[in-house]
Amino acid sequence: MTPSGDDLQFDWRRGGAAAGALLATLILLAMVTLVAMSNGARDSALQGERHAYDVNLLTRAVDASISRAEAGLGRFVLDEEVKTSGNIYYSQWRLAGQQIYQLERLVRSDPSSASG
Repeated sequence: MTPSGDDLQFDWRRGGAAAGALLATLILLAMVTLVAMSNGARDSALQGERHAYDVNLLTRAVDASISRAEAGLGRFVLDEEVKTSGNIYYSQWRLAGQQIYQLERLVRSDPSSASG
């Protein structure tokens, strides 16, 4: 028995449905990939923002410590009392030094702060 002409015809409805399902699957995969990429970019931006905030906060703390040390030095020059104003100057200056060390460690790994 030979196949009739109707048996050899392509069913366009089934083929169209299969092509539509394939296209919808590819679009869904592309959307999932784009969402994953945007989440990664967002996380990276948030990490950069936190780092910049930490550097800014520590810089302000260093500035305040140096200002307090300078004020303590001024008082020490005027009254020459080692136990009060001299000790304030010394402790604030040491605190500023520790904060500067922390700031150096914080920005050491930052590629945007590399000079040269």
